[in-house]
Amino acid sequence: MKIIFGLHADGMNPHKKENRLGIKTVGPDGFLQLLETQLGIPVRDSSYTSRVVSYLKRMESAGIEGSFFEKSCLVDKFNVAAELLNWRDQWYSGGWNGQIRNDNLTSGNEKKLLDVADIEKQSQIPLAPGEGERLQAVLTALQHQKTQINELQLIDPIANFPKKWRLVIRSFDGRKVDVLSPKAEAGTDLRRLQQTLIALQTGEPELNEKGEIVKTILKDDGSVQVVKSGSKSVSALAVASFLKSSSENTALLSGSDGVELDEAFERFNLPRSGFKRYSSARPLLQLLPLAIDLLWEPLDPETLLEFLLLPYAPMPKGLRSTLASVVADSPGMNGTSWNSTLEKLLKKDDEASQKKTKQVIDLWLNPQRYQVSEGIPLAVLHDRTLQVVDWIARRLALDNDEAQIALFRAANNQVNELAVVLGHFEDQKMVLSSEQIHYLIEQVTGSGTDLIDRYAECSPDKPINLVATTTQSTFISHFDTVIWWDIQGQSKPANPFSKSEVECLESNGVDLIMPEALYKMDAINSMKPILSATKKLMLIMHDDCENQHPLMDQMISCMDGWEAINLDDELLAGKPLSEEGGNMQESKFISLPAFRRWWEIKPDKNLGKRERESFSSLDTLFKSPYQWILNYKARLRSGALSEIADGNLLKGTLVHHLYESFFQQCAHVLTETKLDNVIVNDWFDEAINPLLHQEGLVLLQPGRAIEKARLEETARRSLFELIEQLRAANVVEVEMEGYNEGIFFGGILSGSIDVRVVNKAGVEAIVDIKWGGKRYKENDLRDNQHLQLVIYSYLRDLKLKSQGWPSVAYFIIDDSVMLSHNNEFFPKAWVVNKESDENTKQVWQRIKNTWQWRQEQIKQGIIEVTIKNSEPDENSQPGEDGLPIPDSNDFYSDYGALTGWRKSS
Repeated sequence: MKIIFGLHADGMNPHKKENRLGIKTVGPDGFLQLLETQLGIPVRDSSYTSRVVSYLKRMESAGIEGSFFEKSCLVDKFNVAAELLNWRDQWYSGGWNGQIRNDNLTSGNEKKLLDVADIEKQSQIPLAPGEGERLQAVLTALQHQKTQINELQLIDPIANFPKKWRLVIRSFDGRKVDVLSPKAEAGTDLRRLQQTLIALQTGEPELNEKGEIVKTILKDDGSVQVVKSGSKSVSALAVASFLKSSSENTALLSGSDGVELDEAFERFNLPRSGFKRYSSARPLLQLLPLAIDLLWEPLDPETLLEFLLLPYAPMPKGLRSTLASVVADSPGMNGTSWNSTLEKLLKKDDEASQKKTKQVIDLWLNPQRYQVSEGIPLAVLHDRTLQVVDWIARRLALDNDEAQIALFRAANNQVNELAVVLGHFEDQKMVLSSEQIHYLIEQVTGSGTDLIDRYAECSPDKPINLVATTTQSTFISHFDTVIWWDIQGQSKPANPFSKSEVECLESNGVDLIMPEALYKMDAINSMKPILSATKKLMLIMHDDCENQHPLMDQMISCMDGWEAINLDDELLAGKPLSEEGGNMQESKFISLPAFRRWWEIKPDKNLGKRERESFSSLDTLFKSPYQWILNYKARLRSGALSEIADGNLLKGTLVHHLYESFFQQCAHVLTETKLDNVIVNDWFDEAINPLLHQEGLVLLQPGRAIEKARLEETARRSLFELIEQLRAANVVEVEMEGYNEGIFFGGILSGSIDVRVVNKAGVEAIVDIKWGGKRYKENDLRDNQHLQLVIYSYLRDLKLKSQGWPSVAYFIIDDSVMLSHNNEFFPKAWVVNKESDENTKQVWQRIKNTWQWRQEQIKQGIIEVTIKNSEPDENSQPGEDGLPIPDSNDFYSDYGALTGWRKSS
């Protein structure tokens, strides 16, 4: 067996595809596993997170107090353990035997090393072996055993490998792959570039009389192309266009994960190369962290909503989606809306199913919760993890789809690993902080999973002339064309050890690869793809590149006669990426529709009046008929993506429900001789927190304490003012959110009235509650534009008949003020005088006239588009006997993209 071994060869390799047996290209992970298998070395399967927890136990056994990492452990002992474990593993790979001899201390400042050595003495605590220890086991076995490997070829120089790997390589007499030599045709820009870079690397550049480097002059012959683009997607399409028409052997090197390239290949009907983008945000991988986050108090409504909206979760999908809508509108649980919705859902099932559903809801949504400041007991966390393990295992057993099975297996590995890690802790009574829990979840999740169906492909009717990789060091052969896409520099780790500590480690047999050596390796490796090209080299950069690659710095400083192509400008001008890649088709620019004041459509009976209207639909019809058509006739809706209610809208709803609860429980205070403030205050103090938990969890989140306090103060103050207003009016009956409907000139008119009150004389009044907007509501009353109140008054008049149209008023929560046209019903109301003598009934007649005017327009297929970017004309007003219509009414429109664009668009 022949092994081709490289430091970075565990992933995609740019090697020409061949029909061959007995040859394998591997990196450190693959080679180590191969050796252990052939030598019969048993390997203990242990995750990185489990090793961190085990090492933390060793640290605690050795004693954290007095160590150099003591203070760091007070902040985050898990990350400290992870960092020290990484040091330990590096040392073992570098030849460490687990000890630091005192006679090797050179400066007396090596406490850091001694502390790590003390931890290593705690060998009674099991710790799965790291790479260095596994390599030592291989070396021991190789002394008296043989493998099937008869040839070992190295991609990287042996000096680049850690010490233990060097010993293993020498056991097989491994030899280095021949260094790539430049094979580009003499006289081409590509050959000049290769020779110049080699001269710079060997320290032999051509100098002038002043000792300055003589710049190489490129001829712009097309063999070297430097391309800039503002978008990875655009440049990927250009690469795909080039490859579509190219028959050359090509190597594609991606400086990032390269997923955009595969997406572009699909669009051009090219086989995917198999680039992978791992993500811990895959929906199924979010189940575990969300299930655990549901254990925190106060409950985060965003967490609750995300859990309910997961594509896969341990609750029926219909139940979750319905409850998600409730949570979005009323951020919380177990409130009026939640309970009524759940009751309706349960009524559809039999008794046994109802019981099961309640148990599922209690298990996942109503667990015992814990304050973030106190943490969660480890036993509780372990049980929660096992609950997720159990659900995934049962769900996995029911699935037959291979892609879904792969996804569930990845999630199963994640949760099982956390369960194992938590089981390693001996003290199940210990409490883990939020930071520690999130650290463990992040570790077991790792980089996440790739998209399950993004595998590499080949084309049966076309030879394989493209290889791809994300690693520059794995180039070992020549290609006609090399495309280095998203070329960018990489940062290197800092050295955590001082010079004296490094010397001490060396005296203890540890040979570390220092950052300086890593930089030198990187410089050599960056030459490999350049030297691999024989005809063409493309270097493609992007505007979001954080670190420019050193190669680009060298080209800028040592070469003239080249200029980066701006791909975006080239493509907009109809030019391809290169002469060979002319597969782009010129697209004609089509201007988007401009703003128009009127839409003219074919008259249709379906545009006629609706059977049922409400205030909101009539208001839309009058002021924004295009929205009325799109909403109620075309039935266009915004996306179903739920969003948590917040801001003044939520506050108004909360206070409204607070009032409703108060008058249901304490309406007697309205008729008592004297208002007892203690009763109201005590009731408020008992009611406000349950209400916030049920419908306003957003205000209980960290950082919102001041906002919550202001809401409570406003709600308390406004409640007292509302009580005082109703007491002054001798109100004896209060009904909130009462549903009313009746016949009107357009069909059926319906609506829920915020507050309907009746005084001792049996006279009714209607109050509409608003959070704010006192100035706007004053203007509405002054101009007789209080349409909502007029409509509700009409509906009540239909019921009352002989009593007449009820009085109307606004109550503004934020200002704690009642607004009305007079003091006839509410003697303490703030009076807003009308500018005309019209009464409510006359305003209703204007509503009727306006409705008839709009309906006649719609009947003719004429729809007014009342937007800011269009000018009203003589047909935009209904006349003196109608309501005044504002010039525009599109501030809250969902249809802005459908109403036209500026001429430049």
